[in-house]
Order: sequence, then C-alpha cells, then structure tokens
Amino acid sequence: MADEREKVLEDDDLLTRLEIWFKNNKKMVFIVGGGLVAIVGGLLAYKYLYVEKRENKAATIMYGGDKQQQSAFYHFERDSFRLAAEGDQITGVKGLDVILKDYDNTQVGLMASYMWGISHLHMGADNAENYAEAAKWLNYAAEEIDEEEVLIGTHAIGAQGDALAEQGDLEGAVKKYEAASKRNPNVLLTPYYMMKAAIVHEELGNWSEALKLYKDIQSTYPDSDQAKGIAKYIGRAQQKV
Repeated sequence: MADEREKVLEDDDLLTRLEIWFKNNKKMVFIVGGGLVAIVGGLLAYKYLYVEKRENKAATIMYGGDKQQQSAFYHFERDSFRLAAEGDQITGVKGLDVILKDYDNTQVGLMASYMWGISHLHMGADNAENYAEAAKWLNYAAEEIDEEEVLIGTHAIGAQGDALAEQGDLEGAVKKYEAASKRNPNVLLTPYYMMKAAIVHEELGNWSEALKLYKDIQSTYPDSDQAKGIAKYIGRAQQKV
C-alpha cells in the first residue's frame, strides 16, 4: 500500500488530472466529506509546495534565473561542456552534477541527464571513459523522455550511437542510429541518422543495407540536406553490392 501511495505522489501527470477533477467536482467532494477533501488537498499541496518548488530550484541552477550567464545551460550552449557538467568554483556556477544529485526526479533533472550525456560525449577526447558515461545517461534520458517528443529524445538515442562508435562498437552504434531514425520520423533528424547508419554499414561491409538507406533518403526525404549529393553514395554502394 505504501508503494502505491509513493507512486501516486511521484506522478505529476496524475496530480494535474486530480486537480482538474477536483475543480470540476468541488461541490460533490465537499458533500462526500472532509476525509476526501483532506486527501485531495494534501496531494495538491504536495504538488505546489514540494514538486513545483523543487522544479523551480532545479530550473534556477539550470538556467540561472536573473543571472543567466551563471548557469549550466549558458555554458552548455557555448560548448563549454566541462563547466556545464561540473560547474565553476571561481564564479560559483553550479553544474549539472548538482541537479542530477539533488533534483534527479524533476523534469529539469531529466533534461540535465540528457545534457550530462552530451557533455561527456564531447569530453570523451580528454578521457575515453567519458564515452561510457555519456552512453549511460543518454540511454536513461531516451527511456524517460516522452515518446511523443520529437527532437531531444531522438537525439538522445542517436548520440548513444556516437558514444558507442567512439568505443569501437560499430554494431551497437548502427542499431542506435537506426532506432533514432525510426523514432517520430521528421525531415530534420530522420535522414540525418539514416545517413549515419548507412555510413557505419559501409564500415561493417553491409553494402546492401547502406544502399537501401541511401535510396530511402533519396525517395522519402529529397529536400533534406542528406539528399544533396546522395547519388554518389548510391553509385558507390551499387558497385560494392
């Protein structure tokens, strides 16, 4: 029973639905009795006094509030990935690590997990272990981000492919690229990850798979950046099949 209550308290979508239901049925709720009012009131208080307070605190660290230049997001946007991840003791900027530690179960925390993964992907040149860290957190972000979201969730999957490729796992990388290309198809990211998958298939000697992807880009996304010059890729793959 305790586990079920904890699940309810963690489900912000449920709290939102409960709030709407409470407003629509306010008269009936008060007629039923004070016990139900107390339960509903307690859940709504949890949302506004605890959940939203934590979100706001996490957002201040992420975006800096009135001091946007002193934020993890500011450094991330400018490709200062180590500062974004670990913060800056000199200026007092807190990094993504603080959000992941103290606000991991917030929506801002979920975004931080994605940014942490991307940051470590770019920090891999300094230390190869960062690629494994990137893959771990990007996988977490991809699993937790809403499936209907188009860009970040897709990129979280595709960027895992980059991390795996950097570690020499081309088989794993091509699977991630293909998965990214099939998630919520769109002209921006779908042909981008189809192209990446095709290039890795070439490296693996899978020329027929590469050819199929090149042709799909040409026919399905003719206006994409990847379709420009695709004929030479198709020609090369045809010679190898």
